[in-house]
Amino acid sequence: MHKDKDGNRVMLCNNCNVSETALNEFVYGISYVSSIYEKASFGSLALYSLSVALLSRINKQDVKAINELKQQLELVQEKKKKLLGLYLENSFSKEQLDAYLEPLDAEQIELGAKINSLSKSNDEIYADIKEIEESVSYLNTIKDKAEREIESGQFTATKEEIVADIEYITVREDGKLAVRYKAFEEIERLLDKHRHFIPIEKQIEFGIARKVS
Repeated sequence: MHKDKDGNRVMLCNNCNVSETALNEFVYGISYVSSIYEKASFGSLALYSLSVALLSRINKQDVKAINELKQQLELVQEKKKKLLGLYLENSFSKEQLDAYLEPLDAEQIELGAKINSLSKSNDEIYADIKEIEESVSYLNTIKDKAEREIESGQFTATKEEIVADIEYITVREDGKLAVRYKAFEEIERLLDKHRHFIPIEKQIEFGIARKVS
């Protein structure tokens, strides 16, 4: 068992395709700050696009779309009731019931989320936009700081701070490493919260950008 200087257990990387040198690159100034700059740039752009999409929803509540979603939700709920009825008649096992219900439960949750999103009042949408704009402002501050450090070559984050900010490191199919930093969880939360307003082409674009960092 390996431990750090504070006595905490340290899990070693057991991937034979990842060298210690490659891992160390992520805990040095230039690599960390460059990743932070790229992630902040992506985040500010993605969230700005999201705020524009939300602004377009003001005074445009789509009653027809909401009603169609409610009908779909009722159909899902009806399917679940029928399955439960068949289970009570001993038509299949509890394990089979759970397997049948799993995709329906997921669909029910997603439909409910869509309905809630589309049903928001103007005040609720404005509150969401304000929350996003505050995050964009914060990301722009981080991006500007990272840019200054890259230009000057003077990096303020310590090795310990960088390690503490890493949530996990993934080995991609091409063998390269991708790091996920805890500092940017808010970007993911907001994009997921408002995913129903993001056009499919933007979702694909954001998905590709996420894989880079």
